Amino acid sequence: MNTNKILPAPAHQAHPYDNRVNCVNLDYFSSSGSRLLLQAPCFVFDELCYRLGNSYKAKCWMAARLEEVCSLSQDAIEGYINMMADHLLEKWNPGVGHGLSAHPRTQRIKVFQFPLDEPVSETVRHESTQ
Repeated sequence: MNTNKILPAPAHQAHPYDNRVNCVNLDYFSSSGSRLLLQAPCFVFDELCYRLGNSYKAKCWMAARLEEVCSLSQDAIEGYINMMADHLLEKWNPGVGHGLSAHPRTQRIKVFQFPLDEPVSETVRHESTQ
């Protein structure tokens, strides 16, 4: 029996980097001068990799979706990328509970937005305490 398991933190203590093992992080610099951190649950990223061919194509797909809406608010970006991922995964498995639609809102792709000159860890820490 493996006793070295990392237990999830309570919701009020959750930090975006706490789920490093369970999430794929994409640090993205947009052409509009903003910096975005995208966190996709592993099961969603795996599904995108499978459907698109490999992890490089999945990362390119996510970067392209981020660039389309990078000037919008954080909530709008998050809603758009989740909607597009739902649509993409639904196209290959119509009617089947897959990645995003099979899980609650807390398990969806998350986006954190901050200025280029600010370090990621400080901004993400600030975001998680609000």
